[in-house]
Amino acid sequence: MGWLRTIKRQYFLAVSVAGCVLPFFPVYLKEVKGLSSTEVGYAQAAGSLAMLLAPLLATFLADTWLSTRRLLGLTLIACSGFLFLMQLLQPIWLVVLCMGGMQLMYSPQLALLDGFFFGKTRQLASAGLAQVPQYYQVRVWGSIGFMVPSVGLFFLLDGEGGLEWVVWLGVLGCVLAALNAQAFPPMREALGDPAAEEKLPTLAALSALFRGRARWYCLALASMHFGALAYYGFFPVYLREVVQLPSKWVGLVINFGVLLEIGWVLGLGWLERKFGFKRLMLFGLLAGVVRLFCLAVFPSTLTGVLVHLLHGPEVLAIYVLPVIYVDRFAEPRFRNSIQGVYTVMIVGLPRIVGAMLMGRLADWDLQAMFLVAGSISVVAVASFLFWVRQERRHASQG
Repeated sequence: MGWLRTIKRQYFLAVSVAGCVLPFFPVYLKEVKGLSSTEVGYAQAAGSLAMLLAPLLATFLADTWLSTRRLLGLTLIACSGFLFLMQLLQPIWLVVLCMGGMQLMYSPQLALLDGFFFGKTRQLASAGLAQVPQYYQVRVWGSIGFMVPSVGLFFLLDGEGGLEWVVWLGVLGCVLAALNAQAFPPMREALGDPAAEEKLPTLAALSALFRGRARWYCLALASMHFGALAYYGFFPVYLREVVQLPSKWVGLVINFGVLLEIGWVLGLGWLERKFGFKRLMLFGLLAGVVRLFCLAVFPSTLTGVLVHLLHGPEVLAIYVLPVIYVDRFAEPRFRNSIQGVYTVMIVGLPRIVGAMLMGRLADWDLQAMFLVAGSISVVAVASFLFWVRQERRHASQG
């Protein structure tokens, strides 16, 4: 399966860009560009604001007009351009603008890849092929790709280039991913009922995702992303400012969690058969809550390392399992668009509000910020438990 090797490489290369940016960018913005924590929050909010438009537009185009190959190539080249400009420019408003542009181009990547993967596997299953790859077997290559840049940066951050290497490696990753995307095969699913085609795929996806009992599930994930922004946005700053860790170690500490995450993702098939979807989700959400409270109450380098024992189950709960669940509601005509709607409504919108709020709190007290984020994440657990209760009630009535 040539397409399978291509999409594995694409997950690896695309997520390696995030591996350059996410662990180091808050520190890069503060120490190289001179932004305050509040301004870092605004910069991340600008990036998240881009997520309200880009995934919807890109997945709509993938369902209606442009091929996934072209969309990936164009957005990745544009992403590399914004990263390049960010390195050259100094005024804060231009840095924030480039941050928004970079996220505008990068944010559709996983939604496009997920939509393509689920469409292709449904196509293969319809053709009667016995060996259809599972999502987690492909998605794990993204986790591996996330780790690789930090290993190189561990050595590069000792050189004169310092944190600027973060951006240059991001540019390189974008270019390599754009080139690999050109090997994607054309793919178009049978669209089914022609009468339904009058409805825009984005609106159809929105309706499918937010009708009925799934709304409580979506609320749980939105709340969790809101609270988790504290970790993903400011944990590198926590390592530098609270526990005084040198910059070169930041990526390796974060990637300790990613290394464990790979084991969790590879074991997803067995874990889901053993414990079930709902128990895995609940455990992952609780892991995220405990991690935030530990960072708030027990600030130390040891805590910063040990909380990554909880990273794997949280990643399954908020990044892997929901994507699989969301595809259950998709039809061929909005296979890509439903991933875009999910990315915008459940990931993007909460992260915008979360970035602005957490940035303000981080300027006041970084540990208090984690405490507030943990409290918000408790809402996610409560919403998820209510969804489980609704599901059980529906099953007993059915």
